[in-house]
Amino acid sequence: IDSSACSQADTFAIEIEVDQDSLLFISDQACLNQEIEIGVNPNNYPNSTFSWVQSSLVSNPSIANPTGSFSNDTVLLLIAEGVCRDSIYDTIHVDFIYAETDSFLILCSDQLPFNLNGNSFGTGDAFYWTNTVDTLNNASDSVLNINPDSALNTFIFAAETQIGCLESDTIQVLVSDLSIDVEPEYYICFEDSVLLVSSNPYENINPLNYNWQPNEGLLTNPDSSAVWVSPDVSQTYTLFTVNDSGCTTTDTVQVYRSTLNPTTVNATSDADTIVRATSTTLHATPNQSGYTYSWNPVSSLSSSTAPNPVATPYENTTYTVTITDNSNPNCTYTAQKTIYVSDLICDEPQIFVPNAFTPNGDGLNDEVMVRGQHIKELDFSIYNRWGELVFETSDQSKGWDGYHNGDLANPAVYVYQLDVTCIDDQKFYQKGNITLVR
Repeated sequence: IDSSACSQADTFAIEIEVDQDSLLFISDQACLNQEIEIGVNPNNYPNSTFSWVQSSLVSNPSIANPTGSFSNDTVLLLIAEGVCRDSIYDTIHVDFIYAETDSFLILCSDQLPFNLNGNSFGTGDAFYWTNTVDTLNNASDSVLNINPDSALNTFIFAAETQIGCLESDTIQVLVSDLSIDVEPEYYICFEDSVLLVSSNPYENINPLNYNWQPNEGLLTNPDSSAVWVSPDVSQTYTLFTVNDSGCTTTDTVQVYRSTLNPTTVNATSDADTIVRATSTTLHATPNQSGYTYSWNPVSSLSSSTAPNPVATPYENTTYTVTITDNSNPNCTYTAQKTIYVSDLICDEPQIFVPNAFTPNGDGLNDEVMVRGQHIKELDFSIYNRWGELVFETSDQSKGWDGYHNGDLANPAVYVYQLDVTCIDDQKFYQKGNITLVR
């Protein structure tokens, strides 16, 4: 020691905590067969490893707080290895809860309303019925009165203990007579057939026997879910079904049959050939109420929708009429008619005046008049040999009966003049002789 050096000293205390292995007891509350978290908070055991002795009863035997489900009261041992070894006994107290109801029921509408029964075998303190959306009863009643209006219905029964353990069971209720579905009406054309189809989406759980009536128009076996029919008139068919429990159903199907017979659809005309600038009437058959008519081309028609339009074509024209049954627009048929157009001749021989007549009262050839068609206007005058006017008219339907000034004219040769305007405004003039014969 260097006696010339400074010397210093200090005093301090070190506290050393000596830990030891420990034995702990904890408990957890579980619901019957429902998974819960057990064990301890791992943060309370830093730098420790964990091992559950009953490793098969927990989800992970190497963590402090695994999960598990239990059917009876159970004691599990957890070993926590750190500086020391801790043995932790976890007692699982199981609260027993059961919920049971029928899994499936088939009912008939005449059995409704119907009571569904749930059972907790004495373990439940409160009961709940739901339809997966709404709670349907009060908590004290394990019976549910139902009156469903749909075919397949799902209900859930739940039972609850005082500490909140909850168990549930599900029942499906099928109302048999609501499970069958048919199309209420069909429309067919004349002599067509149609397949009447019934639908039972639950055939695998609620098989049905079928029978279609009446037999009129049935083309296939009436004891099947679908039948082909071809009635002679509109017909109502009834489908009778029954399931294995005797629940019956009756549905009706209306088949509307068109009265429009395609073999009777036709187009005719008053005249097949007309002179240009004249007209003829077309006729569509059948002509009756309940049908619509459509003619093409329309430009030369008085109407495109009348059954009997007037046609005034300028050239040869084929008219097509489409007839449709208003009650079934799919029933549509066509017919055609061709109108031939010839040139109008405003001249002889289409227009002429006879060169003799015999006004003797025998009813034969007693008058002389202008003959011909398609005359719009005329001026017809007759003169005697002295140039005196003995007859004049502008009406084609009137002729000279041989009288002049109230007396029968003498047999002689008379001169006539004729001015004509035809319906297409062509002009025709003629001068000639007429012989009055007694």
